[in-house]
Amino acid sequence: CDEDECTDSDNDGICDEDECTDSDNDGICDEDENNAPVIEDVTDVEVDEGEIVNVCPVVTDADGDALTYTYEGIPGGSYDANGCWTWNTGYNDSGEYDVDVCVSDGESNDCTSFDVKINDVCDDENENGICDEDEYIPSNFEGGLLKVQYVTVLNAKDLSNGNDDEIKVYVEMQNDNSYDAENIKVTLIFEGEDYIFDFSDLDRSEVSSAVYTVKVPESLETGRYPLIVKINNEDINYETAFNLNVEGNEVSVVSAGSMTFWDKVVSFFRNLF
Repeated sequence: CDEDECTDSDNDGICDEDECTDSDNDGICDEDENNAPVIEDVTDVEVDEGEIVNVCPVVTDADGDALTYTYEGIPGGSYDANGCWTWNTGYNDSGEYDVDVCVSDGESNDCTSFDVKINDVCDDENENGICDEDEYIPSNFEGGLLKVQYVTVLNAKDLSNGNDDEIKVYVEMQNDNSYDAENIKVTLIFEGEDYIFDFSDLDRSEVSSAVYTVKVPESLETGRYPLIVKINNEDINYETAFNLNVEGNEVSVVSAGSMTFWDKVVSFFRNLF
């Protein structure tokens, strides 16, 4: 093994047999054989908006060659000659990013990938680009904080525009997650039919409500019938049921819940419709 083909790992000045590199396995240590640099896996990064992302990959090169680094997919910041990437995140940088980093010695290279997650912590209500103290929202990416506040059936006689042959269901929801709630579906199941509706997307910390209407079939006989209400998206699977009394075309709820809350709902919808 020639001197320039040896990695003297024990620094004894002698090229031992196990220190000679024969990358093409031809039994000869050629002068032009190169050891590629090796980059270790980079741990995924998760920070809140406003915090600093700092990534310095660990690289080894048996030949001690000069190395150059390149990044792909970084959403901001810059990296230096040593491959260290620094990004001072802002309050509009929330999201998830796939980043690739590569190292090269001029002949060979090695690459690895990692994920960067920036948690949304600011609801910039005044849209001034600054996260004021009252706009800061602690991060929570576990989910589970999308809540159904109320679900109830409104009797037609309590609504100024109510019809006896309609079932009106009031749904109120609150999103306490630090990210928007989307693709919320409300399903009403009555007499074997599924009636599927969209609930509006909810911003962080937003409360919203909606009323959904289902027509009662004309041929429905007098009696009591169940109404099932399901609310679903990736963060919630909610289900409840009501016992409805149908007499002719008139529909009423057998149990309408606490009168205190009911009075508030009736008052709200009398002003709404």
